Amino acid sequence: MIQSLKAAHGLDEEGVIERLVAEQVAFDQHELAVEVLGDSFAGAWFDEEKWLLTVAAVPGPRVDVATRLGLNIVSVDRTLEELQAILSETIKNAHADEDWEVAFAGAGIDLLNNAIVIKYKSHYAEFAINSVNKLHNDVSSIRLEEVRSLPTLSQAILGGNHYHNPVPQYDCSIGFATISGFYTAGHCGSPPDSVEDQNGNPMGLFVDNDWTNNDIALVDIDPGWATTDQVNGYSDGIISVPAAYGGFRTPLTGTSVCRSGQATGGLHCGTILATNDTQQFGVPGGGYVTLSGTVKTDVCQLGGDSGGPFIVASSHLAQGTLIGGYPTSCPGTSSGAWFEPISKHMTELGDEIRTTHGSNPPDITNPVCPDTSLLAAGQFLCDVGTYDSQGLTDVTWTSSVPGQPVGVNNFYFGTCTPGFWVNVDLELENAHGSDSQSFGFTCPSFP
Repeated sequence: MIQSLKAAHGLDEEGVIERLVAEQVAFDQHELAVEVLGDSFAGAWFDEEKWLLTVAAVPGPRVDVATRLGLNIVSVDRTLEELQAILSETIKNAHADEDWEVAFAGAGIDLLNNAIVIKYKSHYAEFAINSVNKLHNDVSSIRLEEVRSLPTLSQAILGGNHYHNPVPQYDCSIGFATISGFYTAGHCGSPPDSVEDQNGNPMGLFVDNDWTNNDIALVDIDPGWATTDQVNGYSDGIISVPAAYGGFRTPLTGTSVCRSGQATGGLHCGTILATNDTQQFGVPGGGYVTLSGTVKTDVCQLGGDSGGPFIVASSHLAQGTLIGGYPTSCPGTSSGAWFEPISKHMTELGDEIRTTHGSNPPDITNPVCPDTSLLAAGQFLCDVGTYDSQGLTDVTWTSSVPGQPVGVNNFYFGTCTPGFWVNVDLELENAHGSDSQSFGFTCPSFP
């Protein structure tokens, strides 16, 4: 992994390690920004030049709090919620108009410019400009981008290993092991397709998939196979999916990500270029499919890597499974390779990924409540810290302060009456049980 990251970022080994440490800090700050800024939040990204998280926000009462907490804030005009609404309307309009659907190649949110990117196919520039002017009142929120060719789907228990679907003759890669089997790409097969290993030995059946709204699928394995919490890193050896945060984190623009797969081995690393991206992909045999909510990277990939795992470079936590992209020999970087976030698999298909925590209730390890880094009268901040779990884990904060809303993030920001006692309860719950802790403190009265 270090060698791949050195090539991807143009750094020596010491520089790679320093960058990964900075990215770990950025992941935590991103979650803090979402909680503290609330409705003012307009997105965040890891600045690859400064190695700092940049947080976009519209003016509001909580921006001062975020600044006091050390977040690097830039002021913008549109919130993330407003950008997502514009994006949704753009995609809806593209599918409703036959002419526009022919020209449309995808869309996404450009966090750095607080705008929407609409991707159009070559030779449709004039049509795209006229359509944007007709359909959008605020064209300052739109940026057009030409796409000369569509990326393609990468055709096609240990994440990254090979499996074969004998019906359409697809060779694909295992993503992450689950309780019942493994997650992979939806275009690699559908129920009740069978799968086998490279030697033709039966492995199991596709039992669920979401294709073509998404590109996700679940395979149940046969008796005699055992799922593990491991990913095949090939030249990097066997990698365990850690228990922290249930084994996964939300993808963050600008951070380093690595993947493996049966066609190119691994680990192959690069940078997350965009999240919540909508992109058209060419389908083998002709036609195309449009997928939304994907993550764009510049990592290399080839046919047969589909469904394989993406992990956070700095922590080895799960990120998602490969859809496809512009085929590029590895090692190297590509102009686009996309993956489906692993949280989408678990939410839509219901099984949990394996982690080193196993099938046990969550474990709260190092919470901080109150977090004294916020020194302000009448305000408090709590931090769940790092917790160990497996799969989707609900975080719930409640307090004794009248009218204080329930918190569901890793951070909990609240207001209180200076000098009065505050009780805060934290509960974590997964499919196997729960863990809880309680805290009590005096509401700060100092400035």
